[in-house]
Amino acid sequence: MEKEILQALRELSAGMKSLHHKVDGLEKRMDSLETRIDSLETRIESLETRMDSLEKRMDERFDAIEASLEILVRENHENKLEILRLKRAK
Repeated sequence: MEKEILQALRELSAGMKSLHHKVDGLEKRMDSLETRIDSLETRIESLETRMDSLEKRMDERFDAIEASLEILVRENHENKLEILRLKRAK
């Protein structure tokens, strides 16, 4: 019976070592995944900053184009009025 108990204890010890080894491997994988997640979060934040910057630049360009179009429309209208005035003056 002592031999059976010792054998069972050896098997239990071997099982515990194997389990401990598996847990260590899982912990390393978890650490690696956490590092990757942190890296991805940093990249996402960087991309969000770039998107905000691009949106701001697009808004500024749109505003500039809109202002230029307003000037062109006004000048076109003034030119048409000038042409009509010159035609009437003849």
